[in-house]
Amino acid sequence: MSKGIKVRNEQERKAVEVLTKAHEWMCNEYGVNTTLSFQRKCNWGKDARYAGFHLARENSITLNFRNMYGATIADLISVLGHEIRHAVQYSKGLLSIDIFDRNEYKGRTAMIARTWKGERMRVPYMSAPWEID
Repeated sequence: MSKGIKVRNEQERKAVEVLTKAHEWMCNEYGVNTTLSFQRKCNWGKDARYAGFHLARENSITLNFRNMYGATIADLISVLGHEIRHAVQYSKGLLSIDIFDRNEYKGRTAMIARTWKGERMRVPYMSAPWEID
């Protein structure tokens, strides 16, 4: 059973099964303990194209099937690995929860503000060191 969505077909069932096993393995391998859920919506506007996200305050990872329609299992596992990396960054203190945290989406420009290695930064999303890491 998947957390967050009703599985629609055999491909989704297999994807959820593989991703759940991959999530368990990655958590064990990297020493983090996140929850995993799936969704088919956009939390940040109808045009938001995120494939997944990590919420540090909830220690959770969500993968968005709506925006990953047609993706391969390898693509989905890559997104999961990217989000697990954020969990590792928080657990090692590289990235910290701060009231400074925010995302700003204005047209094609996405700015993100976080505290990385003790330094507060507001940078374009694609240039953020925690995204590149």
